[in-house]
Amino acid sequence: RRERTSKGVHYVLVPPSVWDILYEIYGGGPPIPRMVLPLVKVQNRRERTFSTDSKQMEEEDMSVMSVEVVATDNEAPLRIPEAIQVATHPWIFHCHVCDASQPYRRGDAGSMSIRIMTVPDQPLWRLFAEVVVRLSVSNTKAFNAEGLGKARLWRRIEISNNAKDASTRYGPWSLVCKNRFAMLPHMQQNPSTSKDFYNDLREDWEAYADHATLESVGMTNNDRLMLEYAVVNKTGDFVWPREAAAKAGRLRHLAEDDLNFKRMLRGVDKDDKPLENHPRVAGTTIDAMDSTGRWYQVEISEIRNNEISESSEEDEEEMDMGNNVAAAGKSRQIIEVRQVRINFMEHGGHIEWIDVESDRLAIAGRFTLGKETTNGDASKASGPPDGKAKQSVAVKKGTTEPEPNGGSKRCTFPGYGACGLVNLGNTCYANSALQCISYMPLLRAYLLSSQYKTTGDLNKDNPLGTGGKLLEEFSDLLRIMWSGKYGEKSPTRFRGHLGRARSQFSGADQQDAQELLNYMLDVLHEDSNKVKKKPYVEALEDDWVKKTSLPRVGQEAWRRFLRRNRSIIADVAMGQVLNTVACPKCHFSSRNFDPFNLLSLPFPTVADVIFEVTVFRRGTSLNCPQTLNRTKKGDRRRERFERKKPTDGILKAPSNQLIEEKYAIAMSRLADIGDLRMQLQNISGISAGRLKLCKVEELVISQDMDDSNPVKTYIKVTGLPDKEGPCVKVANTDSEKEEDGAAPPSPTKIVAFESTLAPRPIQSIKQQQKEAADEKKEEDEEIESATASEDEESDGPGGLAGDAALHRSPRETRLLKELLDVYGDSRECRIYDSDPLPISKAISRCLWPQTEKDFKLGLRVDAIDHRSHWFPGSVVEIIEGVAASENGEVTKNSTSSPIDTDTNTAAATETKVRIHFDNFSSKWDETYTIEQFIKGQVRPLYSHATPRVKPTEFMVHHRYTDRSASKTNGGATNALFGQAFYLQCQNEWSTARAGAHILAQASRFLVRLSSSDGGDGTADSATVNKVKRIYEKISGTISDLIDILIDFDRRYALAALGTDEEVPFDEMNQADSFRNPSFDSSSLSAALIEKVRSLLHKLPFEVRVCTADAPLGTSSSPGKAKDAPSNQSTSSGSNNDEVPFPFSLMRTIGNFMNARHAVILHWRDPPVEKKSNSKAIHYFTNPVMYIRPKLATHKSSLDLLEDPAKTNKNNNRNGTNSPGGSAGLHLGVCLTEFCKQQQLHLTDCWRCPRCKEYREGKQNMQVWRLPDLLVFHIKRFNCSARWREKITTKINFPLTGLDMSEWCHSDSPVMTEDTEDSYVYDLIGVMNHYGGMTGGHYVAMCKATACGNEGSEEVAYDFNGAGASFYDLEEESGTQTGWRLGRSKDKEAAVNQSKVAAANASKGVSESAEPLWLQFDDELVEPIPPRNVVSEMAYVLFYRRRRITPSNIAKYSTLD
Repeated sequence: RRERTSKGVHYVLVPPSVWDILYEIYGGGPPIPRMVLPLVKVQNRRERTFSTDSKQMEEEDMSVMSVEVVATDNEAPLRIPEAIQVATHPWIFHCHVCDASQPYRRGDAGSMSIRIMTVPDQPLWRLFAEVVVRLSVSNTKAFNAEGLGKARLWRRIEISNNAKDASTRYGPWSLVCKNRFAMLPHMQQNPSTSKDFYNDLREDWEAYADHATLESVGMTNNDRLMLEYAVVNKTGDFVWPREAAAKAGRLRHLAEDDLNFKRMLRGVDKDDKPLENHPRVAGTTIDAMDSTGRWYQVEISEIRNNEISESSEEDEEEMDMGNNVAAAGKSRQIIEVRQVRINFMEHGGHIEWIDVESDRLAIAGRFTLGKETTNGDASKASGPPDGKAKQSVAVKKGTTEPEPNGGSKRCTFPGYGACGLVNLGNTCYANSALQCISYMPLLRAYLLSSQYKTTGDLNKDNPLGTGGKLLEEFSDLLRIMWSGKYGEKSPTRFRGHLGRARSQFSGADQQDAQELLNYMLDVLHEDSNKVKKKPYVEALEDDWVKKTSLPRVGQEAWRRFLRRNRSIIADVAMGQVLNTVACPKCHFSSRNFDPFNLLSLPFPTVADVIFEVTVFRRGTSLNCPQTLNRTKKGDRRRERFERKKPTDGILKAPSNQLIEEKYAIAMSRLADIGDLRMQLQNISGISAGRLKLCKVEELVISQDMDDSNPVKTYIKVTGLPDKEGPCVKVANTDSEKEEDGAAPPSPTKIVAFESTLAPRPIQSIKQQQKEAADEKKEEDEEIESATASEDEESDGPGGLAGDAALHRSPRETRLLKELLDVYGDSRECRIYDSDPLPISKAISRCLWPQTEKDFKLGLRVDAIDHRSHWFPGSVVEIIEGVAASENGEVTKNSTSSPIDTDTNTAAATETKVRIHFDNFSSKWDETYTIEQFIKGQVRPLYSHATPRVKPTEFMVHHRYTDRSASKTNGGATNALFGQAFYLQCQNEWSTARAGAHILAQASRFLVRLSSSDGGDGTADSATVNKVKRIYEKISGTISDLIDILIDFDRRYALAALGTDEEVPFDEMNQADSFRNPSFDSSSLSAALIEKVRSLLHKLPFEVRVCTADAPLGTSSSPGKAKDAPSNQSTSSGSNNDEVPFPFSLMRTIGNFMNARHAVILHWRDPPVEKKSNSKAIHYFTNPVMYIRPKLATHKSSLDLLEDPAKTNKNNNRNGTNSPGGSAGLHLGVCLTEFCKQQQLHLTDCWRCPRCKEYREGKQNMQVWRLPDLLVFHIKRFNCSARWREKITTKINFPLTGLDMSEWCHSDSPVMTEDTEDSYVYDLIGVMNHYGGMTGGHYVAMCKATACGNEGSEEVAYDFNGAGASFYDLEEESGTQTGWRLGRSKDKEAAVNQSKVAAANASKGVSESAEPLWLQFDDELVEPIPPRNVVSEMAYVLFYRRRRITPSNIAKYSTLD
């Protein structure tokens, strides 16, 4: 008996007689599967559903029995409960887990294989749940840090041999749910112990199954299923094992096809033995890559073979015995193809000979859109048509290298290298690195002379190297390059060995030349390492290092390094760096001597981008006290709210009592605007979410105006998104100054606007959030009942529109009451800005119409459009007397008469309303009738639509009428001026409440901080007092207007809800508060209009609304002057798109305006006082009363703005002796930055040896041991998490005389030597990178030094190579007489002439005092002047010590 089984539920006891009957029926045959199906208990037994809950089965009603079995009269009858049902023919599935290590192994038996019984209509997610629970996954890589994984189901399918499609790459298996996966829980997390976890799993599994059943997804009985789980890779991402294995299989098949294709071209079998019947290669269609890296489908026009003489042992014996004739008859000549001739001329290229082993050849259709044959063999390369191959195919035999006297280029400077390397498809990075290595002295002689063979240095057993193969191939390539015969060479063989040694460089992708250079130096070091078996070397102990002198420690560290590394690279190209890291806690200093073969030099940190940010704070009672902190009439207080004044009387940034502040912030070049916003938050104290950053464009209207005139400039702003970047692109750097190096880039000016909304804090919000969770279940039940009543009741207002949608929960009632207590108080619009969303929803339900007479303007509703989409909107028009159609539906846009002339009886009329949707133009307005309200096509506000999260935002511009332009343009013009700004409003504010907000924020430009603001600074005291009184009067007018608008807005809300100031909201009858059909706002609106109209004309500006793209208002006027600037337009004419701002209670700002509108503050002319003598007195010299807020600069920002100039002086202090001029930075600046102390982060994982914890130590690096060959890598490529860039700053590096003593430690071995030449270096090569991050091209520049083809060179003192030449000029220049077989006399004369020219060029170089610099652009080699060596494209620099170490000269030099 199993545990947790109950009698009558899981099993039934039967008498022996019944058992005998059952055994007689079923015992002798095969086992018949049976599945018990429990039922869910419901009120109606006919509507039972299946369930697998055991507790629910125990709660089944056992009183009703449907089966009764009686064995004998003495025995009690056996009753089987009705709750148990048995599926007599269930489906059986065979399931197993996919092995992550062998996802395609054959067979599915084993310990991880189960059988599952189910029924066709069972949900798929239940099957998946049973598979996951029973097939437990124990692989730890299947789960992430949170203990969750990913899984999916596969179903075995039958695939015919003839039908092979893309889906069969996964074998005979198909995904049950494509493009989806389910959550896989860990076995330690038991779903039964956590209800929330179980609910999350169930929701995820249901989403994975898409609520489908087994039969609906195509499953059948006896299907085989497989559970595949994803594994976590090294980067923390999930990888599906079957997809990874399929990808690897495809790559393996492609590699096999390529290998068979290369064998077919060569004419060899799988054992690399030549075929007796070589297939015809000429005329075969293949894919080939030209020198630019592009693939084309071409035909092979010509081939080059090698004749291999093959003879047997018997033949050799006969030849030894003297029977040469017989042996020669038995030997045979076997031809193997080595090169093919490809004609790219029809594709804009040229003819090339390509080695068959090159990666530039592929099967036809592999990289092109040409047709591919269906054969998977290498023979899929299409062959030539019949007869075509015999026409123009010439086979050249016995040539392995291109003949220098033939079509190949000849070396222009024999004895000085000057051999270009052919680009084999984006291999310019390798060509440039190899060229620079070939001009490194001692190393060049070592490879050309094959010293590694004579000395036994070739290490073929080193697992860190390539077995000496790459060293030998590179040596062979150098011998060809320095033979003095070839002007170009295709490094096909070396490229093949390099790709096999490092797959990173095997393809045609672009690579970093510095990475290849580093790899080549490491490989040359390991392949020539004299240490065959590296011993274990212990690191130096910290206590010994602390007690011992630094030179002794450095010497011991180098000695231990040489115990494992002894090669030519270690001797001539490796140095030491003293790396010191100090712990900030225990102050322990850790000193290590790290070897290097290449120094990566960073750019100085001064390259950061500096932003000059102007912050505009929202207008409050603190920074606009003259207007927003003004008391009401009759209040004897001086200020409405108390505010703290600064102790010294001077406001300093940051301060909430300032309006305009300026900050200077230095940002990383690759940071984005979001990072800048966070930095601004830390400095100004304004939350980053409340800041809107914008670009600034300052437009000067007239240069003749005084700087104090506010209309002289117009500051245009454009919003910047959070992910805008990087900062180096946003910055407006002066390219000319940056190139000249005369001054640092000027700071980039941007403006940041604080959000003009300050949400009011409500005390009980946290308590309401807690109560909301408790009421959620109750509200869900109410919504379900309301939905059910909607389907049943549709003939009256008692449905959802009458009851459910108008019902307000207790939580909403409490929130509404609390909001009404503070909405519209004295702090509104001056300190806080309340969101009236709960009030608007309540008003919409209170004023909901039940008849046509209840329609009211401004009613907020949710309406459904013709596409069945719900949108919020407002009733903007009530249309009465519209004829209705016969079926009761209103005829839209009906123009028929209300009187039927035929019947002479009154026709049926309807009243309908026009609804304007939020965020849409008027052309999308819809009309609705009361029947549509009753049917539910129009619902109360936000019962179906979703409120907008973001507030309504629009731009506010300052504008005035330029009277001075009337004389020249024939009429006054409108012109924009001042600081444009963004303004935000709550979506459910009335336009009256939004108008108060606009006036409050506009008061920021009327704040007078001194007596001269707004008037003439030279005016007398009487005029100053008059100007002060005018501004005081304007401030009082704005304050009164704000109070009036706020008061009427509050009165409107209370009246619409059926309450007032005398009757509290909680004392109102709840039923009466939901209905207020008698509400009439006409008297309230009329009173508001009368009061506002009496004060608007006293304002210094007029508030208007226009489209965002036409802020001038009359841009379409015919009276506009032709030569008017872009921020001006003539004022004659009118513009229908511009209207006065409506200070109304009937329209919300979210319904009236959107992002396509803008607000205009059209400033009036200043007041003029007229005396009795008819003379007008002008108190204002400026055309407007606009006052720019006082700008306060942050103290630390002043210092930061001065730093770029100081840093620039420090950078130029070092000077330069390079011929490139004084532009850019000196190389010494980068070396100083390399040796500068740096602060490590915890992510650098430095562990203090004393604290035994990871610390943010301070690191300092200095050069300790200098090698003979010094290589610098300039870190031009800068990357971040989102952006990347290439730094194009020019580095001025010296061609000769680089003094490294400044950056060497004072106790280093270099500084202790007597001669100064030990730390003086001369340039021998440069690798340049042209292009950007996405692509580019590498070009090498090398200082040509003489070297023989056997490695003979002069290295002791080599400044310019004068007088040193190891190439036999007389042998090459001597003309040969006579005839050669197969060569014409004219061709021989041309060859001799080219030899003489090359020999004379080399002789001129050897006799010249000026060094020769060669530029290697792949196969193109040309001399350049030394002044062109230094450029902003320099990427890697190669230097040699002026006085090379004598021991290295004696060891590796081949000069006799």
